[in-house]
Amino acid sequence: MQEAWQGEDPKKWIGVELSRERVVCLLLSNWGDLNSIPPEIGLLTKLEDLHLQGNDLKSVPAEIGKLASLEFLNLQGNSGLRSFPAEMGQLKSLKRLILPGFAAAGNSPAWFEQLKANGCNITVSS
Repeated sequence: MQEAWQGEDPKKWIGVELSRERVVCLLLSNWGDLNSIPPEIGLLTKLEDLHLQGNDLKSVPAEIGKLASLEFLNLQGNSGLRSFPAEMGQLKSLKRLILPGFAAAGNSPAWFEQLKANGCNITVSS
């Protein structure tokens, strides 16, 4: 990822979309070596779309709950991703969530039910 985000001009960074000098979209699909999301993700308060499918994520940081503007989150294809923080329920603007297939097993966590109650369309991929 460091190779894709060199230099001081984020307008030239691969997978980053800006609006009014703020990051609004991260397209990080199929990066191969992406196995974690740094807690600093919570600083991107204007982020609306987060595409993380097809990576090797093992966890989602609690700071994801700080993304008050997030409307779309795709986590499918991350077979090592087995748990999610309760802070996922704080994503009040989330309209669409795509999760890896195993996420449907067992009882739904409270955050899952919170998102559904807020009108989020949740898809569990196979």
